[in-house]
Amino acid sequence: MSSDQTKSEVALSGRAVPPERSVSEAGSNIERLFSHYFEVFNKTGTGQPFVSPSFMATELPHHRVEFQATAFAAYVRQEIAQAKSRYAFSVVNMDETLVLLSVNACGRTHVILDQGLIEMPDTDGVEGALLFHFIEVVLLNLGHNVAFKVFAFQNSHHLLEAFFKALALTLTDLHTDRASTPFHLLNPLLNEGRNKCST
Repeated sequence: MSSDQTKSEVALSGRAVPPERSVSEAGSNIERLFSHYFEVFNKTGTGQPFVSPSFMATELPHHRVEFQATAFAAYVRQEIAQAKSRYAFSVVNMDETLVLLSVNACGRTHVILDQGLIEMPDTDGVEGALLFHFIEVVLLNLGHNVAFKVFAFQNSHHLLEAFFKALALTLTDLHTDRASTPFHLLNPLLNEGRNKCST
């Protein structure tokens, strides 16, 4: 492993890089964990399933995560390009986890993401910082206004599952007519209040 690669890994997580054998083990953990997440995404959504690209066994964990995130973002961007509407959002709760993901498919890149999530705990043999980096890379590469808000979580595994489910449900809404109305008109109570104020 080169010194430049070592610096890159330390810069990402602030932790010492493990020996080469441990790096290989971490890569296997990443591949196994994200295979599960992509399966969750495909089961939740209604669009074309995402097919995860294969890895080279020698790739560093950071590079594996970025490679997967970039490929997944390209898939999501293509799905958004075929959408029937501009606005959609989903709220997902999983046990102790509650998240909101919203998309404004306006063609302008702007991401709202809690940077404190970089401190999320490790899970399933994968560093929390790498999981945060995956979410960050995906959202930054969508090319639209997108927000991911975490209201509550304790378990990083559930948080990532909630992220994938929320994104799948949001994409489904973008492909339906009911998502063509701006957020403030979706709630009947707000709609009623707006009508009363206008009379």
